[in-house]
Amino acid sequence: MNFTTANSTTTAPATPGGVRALGWLAAAGTLPYLTLKIGWLAGGTAGVRDPGFLADPAIVAANAVTFAMDLVVIGLALALTHRWGDRLPVWLVLLPVWVGTGFLVPMVVSIMPAITVETLSGGLHSTAFEPWLQPLVYGGFAWQGVFLCAAFAAHSVRRWSRVVTASTPPAAGLVPFLRVVTAGGCVMAAASALLHLVAGLASGSAVALGVESVSGALAVAGAA
Repeated sequence: MNFTTANSTTTAPATPGGVRALGWLAAAGTLPYLTLKIGWLAGGTAGVRDPGFLADPAIVAANAVTFAMDLVVIGLALALTHRWGDRLPVWLVLLPVWVGTGFLVPMVVSIMPAITVETLSGGLHSTAFEPWLQPLVYGGFAWQGVFLCAAFAAHSVRRWSRVVTASTPPAAGLVPFLRVVTAGGCVMAAASALLHLVAGLASGSAVALGVESVSGALAVAGAA
């Protein structure tokens, strides 16, 4: 008698080309910032009116750290849009996404529009940087925000859609802890929203009030 056994090892299909394109587009948004940082760390002064500003050790360290952070963005964008990223620990994906969206989403919905309005109206002035620098850098951040959010949405559907649609309640022992964490987060979000609103009203600028109001609304949305 002959027996045949099926190969139990299956290879997951590659992510669709459109999803992979989201990752590469998000990574492309880092290029303006990375190019500037490489130039500054190498001694260049592009976009800076006061060369001495870049010589400050604190600024050099900050440039090195933010350069490394943008490299993390590239890695995250590719992890979200390729199958090998599905095998990464959950925290290694969610933590940088949480931090990144907190920084980049306001760039998309408020800061970049505000910079555009001020640039077009001639109200954007800086003694330290050339006028083109802020639109270039913040435009790159906004670009990253759009495509990283899209990449994370695709990753979430692919990896966790069955989990988030399941109606399994949390373990009884976790409920008190979750309530404390949720209440603390809501209090902090409310305080953050209030401070943003106060800062916007105190600025005396309609553009600044708009930016701060959006940041406050995002804090409330995060609590929700």
